[in-house]
Amino acid sequence: MFSLEKVDTGSQKHINGLFDILCSRKYNISHKQNPNFQEHENFVKNNPYRKWYLIINANRYEGTIYITYSNIIGVNLTLPTVEKYKDAINLVLKNHKPLKPIKSVRSAYFIINTNPYNNTLQKTLEELNFELIERSYAFIK
Repeated sequence: MFSLEKVDTGSQKHINGLFDILCSRKYNISHKQNPNFQEHENFVKNNPYRKWYLIINANRYEGTIYITYSNIIGVNLTLPTVEKYKDAINLVLKNHKPLKPIKSVRSAYFIINTNPYNNTLQKTLEELNFELIERSYAFIK
């Protein structure tokens, strides 16, 4: 169903597509307010991820998926369903291995964080036999 296209940080088409996907997100973890386009473009050009892909279906961008140097997988879909999440996550799991662990820095396993209200992603992770290992809280003044 899906295919993955490596993000080209110098491609204006990719920068624009990533911004559209970012603006369509219903659930966020790392920010409460979206960056403006210039902030987004600077972020993309300074790609902080180990691997970063656009998720494509029928020649349309339907989301993004990335792997960090901490073995965290981030997945965002424009129209998420359990089956679509499974397809995207399985593509990454099939084609990538976690980096070796570093005590107190990096897990030996891939980890996916989810917004507490994103029930679709949580259901997907349970169906894919991911283990719930923690709940995180942020102190926000």
